[in-house]
Amino acid sequence: MMEAEKQEILKRFVLRARRIESHSLVKNWDELVYHARGVWKISINDSGNSTLVRRLPESEEVFESLAARVRPLMLQSESIYYTKVINAVTVLLGEDRKSNPYWNALQELRKKWMEAEVRGNKIKGYGVQMSSVDGSIKTKMISDTALANAWLYTDLVHSDLDGGESESLLFSLEDRYQAGVHLFSLVAVLAVKTLALVKVLHDSGYILIPESAWTEGVVIESSEIIETGKAYFAPVGTDVPDIDQPLSFADDWSQVTTPSMAKMNSENHVRVFMEKESGDSKTKEAVILRRSLEGDEVFWEVLVADGSVFKFTFDLDDEVVVGVKSAQWKGYDASTETRLAWFRLLLELNGTSRIVFETQGVRFASVHVPSFSDSEVQRHKICEQVYLDLLEIERIKGISFAAPNQAMNNSQRVQLRQARLLWQGHIVNYTNRPLVVVKEDGESPALIEIPEGVLCIGGVEIPIPRIYVCHPEMTVSDQGDAPDVGPEAKKYLILSPDDEMLLAWAPDIMQVSTSEDLVPTTTWDLPGIS
Repeated sequence: MMEAEKQEILKRFVLRARRIESHSLVKNWDELVYHARGVWKISINDSGNSTLVRRLPESEEVFESLAARVRPLMLQSESIYYTKVINAVTVLLGEDRKSNPYWNALQELRKKWMEAEVRGNKIKGYGVQMSSVDGSIKTKMISDTALANAWLYTDLVHSDLDGGESESLLFSLEDRYQAGVHLFSLVAVLAVKTLALVKVLHDSGYILIPESAWTEGVVIESSEIIETGKAYFAPVGTDVPDIDQPLSFADDWSQVTTPSMAKMNSENHVRVFMEKESGDSKTKEAVILRRSLEGDEVFWEVLVADGSVFKFTFDLDDEVVVGVKSAQWKGYDASTETRLAWFRLLLELNGTSRIVFETQGVRFASVHVPSFSDSEVQRHKICEQVYLDLLEIERIKGISFAAPNQAMNNSQRVQLRQARLLWQGHIVNYTNRPLVVVKEDGESPALIEIPEGVLCIGGVEIPIPRIYVCHPEMTVSDQGDAPDVGPEAKKYLILSPDDEMLLAWAPDIMQVSTSEDLVPTTTWDLPGIS
């Protein structure tokens, strides 16, 4: 326990010291050491007048950030107070610490840290005293330490002096700041030197510090932070769901998308009328995603039913739109959900002769819809089911799939539907094909366990849960030894009953208590597959 506590102290120290080491003032090491020495330059002219010059960092604002970074090393209440850091190293060096080749270096650092102690009124380099001409103000000797603390507490991090000499406030900001430059530069130098010693001890194996202390980021090196992901919005006052619940499942929460943002502006709203030759029509909502102007042409992209983008080109005459020049339409390939919406729209358009577009009460375009052959309609139905399966798995697993880029055969369509149903907690018909199982212990299997894995279907990697496969009336026949697996291993042939299939379920999602419970809870329900 003691060792773990000391390692944690050193881990935090390393992180902080690396942050100090990365500061721009520390990177100019010679300049930092110059300030830490507290150098004064004195010149005397022929008249006997003396001039004192003390060079300071170019920016007080920049130096303030360095003082803030070193401050935890100077506070007894902090876990990385310098005494705690030196003591942690001492403990981790073990009982034979005094024989360690770096012991003397550690003791020298301890001495220098104690000399740089910022508490109290001890003079580190100089002291100052003030007296007014009329004698109404007269201070005692104030140390550079007290002045530095006054700058830290009253001019930088607080407004009240904490534990310092109140008379320090009688001196100017310049007096307090130059004392702070000397003292806190010295602390920064000691922090970097201590970090170097700790690094040597770690690399030499004398002490162990978690590797994350040396690799974790400690500074921001960019003027902007870019994060990618999905954002969601809801009306003000809507309860935020538990962090374990995907926002896509939460009521009243919607994903921020180009369409959702466009829908917030009523000027983008469009009504679509899907008209048949018989005169029947169906209305759909649509939204203008984008408007653009190029030369004498205006372009609109209209998203219909979240699944299809219609791109209209309008002629422009003296800044007035005079008519539709062309119209093109295609599926909105933004996500699995929009791909599903596209094929559902195609199925709804079957038998439709034209689509009429209206915005702000004005009908602005009419698009002819070609007729679909029976094979095209069947393809649309298959694609609808594929994307429905993918979407359900996405929602359950909290993942996103790319669009399939390879054709799927019927076997793969079945595997995809089975994966979805298993994730949903169903018992499904699995296969009526014979299965060969190898048991390392040689025991006859009561069921088959298939570990969690991934299937590549249509070029998309589909996660599959751990499943059990069996049937109350399946037959299991011994097929002999399997010496290549183990000395007791045997092969078994598993057959399902005639006209029935072996059944599968995911035991981590749903439980089957008895053989009576082992019946399919749903069907595949796939078009073109019985």
